[in-house]
Amino acid sequence: MRTLALLLPVAAVACADTDPAVFVDAKLESPSVAVKQLTLGARLSGHADLTLHLGARASGPSSVSLGAFSIVSADETQTLVSPLAVVAEMATPVAVAAGSDAVVGLSFDSGTSLVDKAKASALCAGPIRISGVIQDSLEPQATPVVSEAFSASCAP
Repeated sequence: MRTLALLLPVAAVACADTDPAVFVDAKLESPSVAVKQLTLGARLSGHADLTLHLGARASGPSSVSLGAFSIVSADETQTLVSPLAVVAEMATPVAVAAGSDAVVGLSFDSGTSLVDKAKASALCAGPIRISGVIQDSLEPQATPVVSEAFSASCAP
C-alpha cells in the first residue's frame, strides 16, 4: 500500500499539461507562389495555411485577426511584394478555443494588378518566404508569422 501512495504523485505529474502555448502560436505552412510572366509585368497567385494553436493552459479562448502580409527574401532583408492582399478561406476574426487548433487557408491573386518585372525576377530567383502578422486577443502586441523558405513556380 505504501508503494502505491508513493507512485500516485508521480502519475499525477506525468499527466500534467505541459503545453506552454498560453498565447496563440501561429505558423504559415505549405506556402506556394506562382508567377506568370506577361509583357508588362507578372501576375502573382498563391496560398498558405495559417495554423493557429492555443494551449489548454491559456486563460480563455482567443479571437485572431489578420494583419498585413508580404513576400520577402529568404533572409528577410528584402520585401519583394507588399502589401500582399490575402483572403482568408473562413470568416475572421478566427475563434481559437483553449486546447485547440484552427487552420485558416490564405490565398492571394494579383488579378489585374501586375507585379513589375524586376520584382517578378527576384521572386523567381528565390528562395522566398511569406511573412505577416496576426493579432491575438490574449496578447497586447501583434505576433509575427513567417513561412519556411521555398521557391516560387515561375512560367514565361
